[in-house]
Amino acid sequence: TKFLKFINGLRKKAGEKAYLKVDFAKEAWMKKNLPGKLGAVPPFKELLKLDVYADKLLSKKKFLFLGSGEYEASLRIGAKQYLKIENPFQGSFSQKR
Repeated sequence: TKFLKFINGLRKKAGEKAYLKVDFAKEAWMKKNLPGKLGAVPPFKELLKLDVYADKLLSKKKFLFLGSGEYEASLRIGAKQYLKIENPFQGSFSQKR
């Protein structure tokens, strides 16, 4: 997949071995390791202590709606502001419909 190739490109630059597979985290791991409620985890690397990845298409949006850690609310933030503050790894890995 495009995302796996993107991740492995970053790992190669860092002198790390390539992954064979990228998949969603298991629910049990998420409950144990991530703050907030399942399915509502906010995409902030300082909070998660994980790398954050974003498709380059997000930079073309005016606003982003992000998980807040709660089911009842989302965060609305300017796309440019989020990308500047968070500085996620950006690549082209979305698929056309």
